Amino acid sequence: MTIREYAHDDLKLLDHIKQLLGSDEWYAEHKQHLTRQKGKRFYLLFENDVLVAMCSVWRGTILDAHTMPEFRRRGYMKSLLSYVKDHYDHLLIGTSHEAIEKVALALGFKYRLNRGRYRYYEIAHEKGRN
Repeated sequence: MTIREYAHDDLKLLDHIKQLLGSDEWYAEHKQHLTRQKGKRFYLLFENDVLVAMCSVWRGTILDAHTMPEFRRRGYMKSLLSYVKDHYDHLLIGTSHEAIEKVALALGFKYRLNRGRYRYYEIAHEKGRN
């Protein structure tokens, strides 16, 4: 298992996102938007050079998290989020997905607040430590 970090404007990243989401229309619609998000970091998890999962972080908040359907329920997202949380002093997750909530709680994130349909969880710790 390998995790790679990409900047918001890395062309390789855009190709990986297209592969993950499987949509040329989505890719065409969002390519410009993605390249304008300065400071946004993307973390992609690969197993044997196959893209398995990704998440993006902007201003200390995980905004997107996806796992390829055939790799779900195998612990990949937990591994990815664990890696990401160790690279930030403070991290927030906003989600409406029960699966992400379970992973966040298992990794030590604490419930913070509801905002609409999203529930927010946060963790603060010394960088590089659990």
